[in-house]
This record gives sequence, C-alpha cells and structure tokens, in this order.
Amino acid sequence: MRLRCNEFRTLPEHSIAERRKASLALRTEGMRAYGRRFPHDIAGPKARVVFPRIGTSSAAYGSVRVGPLRIADRPPIVDVVERVVGSFARPITIVEIGPGEGRLAGALRERFGAKIVRHYGIDRDPLVAGPFARVHDLDAVSEPIDLVIASEVVEHMSADDMASLLASCAMKSAPDAAIVLGTPNPLVAGGILRDVTHIQHYPWFDLYAIVRLFYGSCTIERTHYVCTPQRLLQLAPRIALARLQELDWCEGLIAVGSVPRVTGV
Repeated sequence: MRLRCNEFRTLPEHSIAERRKASLALRTEGMRAYGRRFPHDIAGPKARVVFPRIGTSSAAYGSVRVGPLRIADRPPIVDVVERVVGSFARPITIVEIGPGEGRLAGALRERFGAKIVRHYGIDRDPLVAGPFARVHDLDAVSEPIDLVIASEVVEHMSADDMASLLASCAMKSAPDAAIVLGTPNPLVAGGILRDVTHIQHYPWFDLYAIVRLFYGSCTIERTHYVCTPQRLLQLAPRIALARLQELDWCEGLIAVGSVPRVTGV
C-alpha cells in the first residue's frame, strides 16, 4: 500500500482494524525474534550499559575537564546514531526531530564532517537553533532523507500521531534509509511517572511493531546510562530488585528501523 504524507488518518475504518491486526502480528514477530513468548517476558532485546566517554580530545556533545582528561556526556542514542551513520558508504542527509540546542548534530559534524551533506532540524520551539538547518516540517525537505533521528520525542505524542509521523518519514526517505528512535522504557520501575508531558509509552515489543509497520526491519536495544558514581554503585541491586518485581532495570529503549516499506522517492 502506498501512502501520501497526510493519508494515514483518512484511510477507511476497516483499514484501521487491519493495521491493528498487522501490528499485533508484528509484536509477536518481535517477541519471537528476541526469544520471548509473552509480553510479561520483559527482558528480551540486548541490554547495554553506557558510560561517559573519557579522553583527551574535545567532545561536541559536552564535556568537563578533569586534569588532562575530558569526561564527555555520551547518552546511548549518540553511539547508536554514530553506528548507523557509519554504516552508510555515501554522503547522507539527516532529519532530526526535536534537535534541541543541536548537541547531537554537533557531535555528528565533529566525527563525520562532509559525509553529512545536510542536517535538518524540526522543533516546536520557535527559539531553538543550533548547527543544523531549521525547517518547519518534513515537506520543507526537498531531497530524499537517508536518516531520521527522534530522541525522546515519540513519548510526547499519541500512538496515532507517532504512526503518522513514521509514515511521513518513510514516504520522504531514500529506499535504503534508516530511522533511529530513542524513548524511555515504560517497563522500568517508576518510568512512566517521571514526566507529566509524556502522552504515550511503548514497551519494546510495541515499539518494534510500530516501526516494522513502516520499515522492513527493526532492531531494539535496552539501554541504561551510568553517568555518576552513585548510578554505578546502584547497578547490581537495581538489576536484582527489578527481576524480583518482574520489571526491567534498563531506563531507555532505542529502535533502529531500516529500508522504508512505504516510499514516495
């Protein structure tokens, strides 16, 4: 089925039921892909503990100097995006949704330089500016998109709006494009209570299913950022207590979708 950018909401009612059936089938696919049979089998995708990066060079994502060393703030999304950008053998165009002050854009520019032809940023805040080309929406991007990045964004929109966004991203993307979504993990203790601006949360199996509706493949990582000594000391008891409560100990999820299933390029 071929979708125009704004067609997702206007499909007939029976198509909504069909998409619901498809998403349930893809959720089952995701659970099987990660060796799980039921939604309460929480810990499926690989868990990755991420630490700040320590070195002597500057870091565009923010760092503090301790003697001759720099300790750089490196949230998990940075490493995943850098890995995806590095997988392209050609120059690429990036669209970042919710770029903030552009710390991620700056980090990518520092590492990849001219490989990134354009880095567009879409943000609701009219005062947001950074090392990216500010655009109002996806329709303002004339060339095919190679990579879409949305870090800590989709939880601020409804599931329908998220699906509409993914449909539009796929429609505007190159045939071999990718998308990286970072979002809090609702299966972690207290995770859904920490931000009143969050509208919808996605367990890893539902995040997998929604991404797969619009992309040919999807991988999920569960992440936990150990950015302070206190968090390091808490790690072992955190894991043990979470397992006793049938909860997850990882605070974040990152989904990587590849090869859009719906494209207008």
